[in-house]
Amino acid sequence: MLGPVMVPSAFVVVGGAVMLFLRRVTLEEAGREAELGGPGAHTVAYAVPLGQDAAVPMAALAHAGFHSVTATRSGMELLLIECRDEAERARVRAIIEKTGWTRYDGAEMHPAHVSFEDEGSTG
Repeated sequence: MLGPVMVPSAFVVVGGAVMLFLRRVTLEEAGREAELGGPGAHTVAYAVPLGQDAAVPMAALAHAGFHSVTATRSGMELLLIECRDEAERARVRAIIEKTGWTRYDGAEMHPAHVSFEDEGSTG
């Protein structure tokens, strides 16, 4: 039988471990955001269409090995995606175009053609 001090101590230890894990994850995300949003970063910016959750293309890109973060510019939500060359740009475009998702209102959405901020409007 566990003593009256053991159970609360276990909760403190487990809680502390969870807090340290979440702190590490948060710091990693902040570092990646600074890296991809900084000057000289090799990124493409995809304007997330209104009503779309950026987490869906982010997950598809992460699954394919691409790092990305969200950012807001001029009131638009952007997905900043690490992209070093034209071959990666084409691959990123294909991944986003093939990724289907459901809008917040429940409607299915598949972008016909994805364009990046430096190319003009999004599809």
